[in-house]
Amino acid sequence: MSNQLLHLLRKGYLFDELTEDDLAPLLKVSELRRYKAGDYLFCFEDEADHSFLVVSGYVRIYRWTPEGEEKVFHVFGEGKLVAEAAMFMRHGRYPMNARADSDCEVYAVPRAALHQICLDKPEVALKLIESMGQRLFSLVNRVDQLSSSSAGRRLVSWIEERCRGQHMPYSLKISRQQLAVQLGIAPETLSRLLNKYREAELIEGQRGQFKILDLAGLLRSEQLPVKN
Repeated sequence: MSNQLLHLLRKGYLFDELTEDDLAPLLKVSELRRYKAGDYLFCFEDEADHSFLVVSGYVRIYRWTPEGEEKVFHVFGEGKLVAEAAMFMRHGRYPMNARADSDCEVYAVPRAALHQICLDKPEVALKLIESMGQRLFSLVNRVDQLSSSSAGRRLVSWIEERCRGQHMPYSLKISRQQLAVQLGIAPETLSRLLNKYREAELIEGQRGQFKILDLAGLLRSEQLPVKN
């Protein structure tokens, strides 16, 4: 198991430059856990005692709106670390819910072990700060998009953000209802946009699972800049 965990840790952005000896404290205490689809890894305001490294499957992070709707913030797949920022929050509570979107395996990484490796390896702490800063920047951009952009631009900008770090064809997993709520788009408008992109062969798939076939084409369709 430690070889599998070592491989996943070193694939990730935070620990890619660390040796096996550097990561030994995490390897010794991290626990492999299995969840069925629909099981909760943690709930809002539970004690934040572990972050989770996804081995297989998908983990959904969300909160409930005052109207009782599920607002999805992110869906994490293989190799992604879930709730690492919560390990450094002073109040020590999870700020969201985490639920298995499918049968999945994760390594539970104790809070204390993550703290210790940041103390031992300051470069890890700096990368965590950089990652949190990038997320804050993304949130600022999203607020700007929600307040000033068309529905098509909001959707394509969201897709572009989620595709970063993936290989072609990009895969996304989120229901239309959840996506409509998250982006503030009427469900019928979202369906029209997705159908338009599908007919143009820019995307394929349905029922909550999509493949992005031509990200540059999507950006051009909404007059958004194509990044090299």
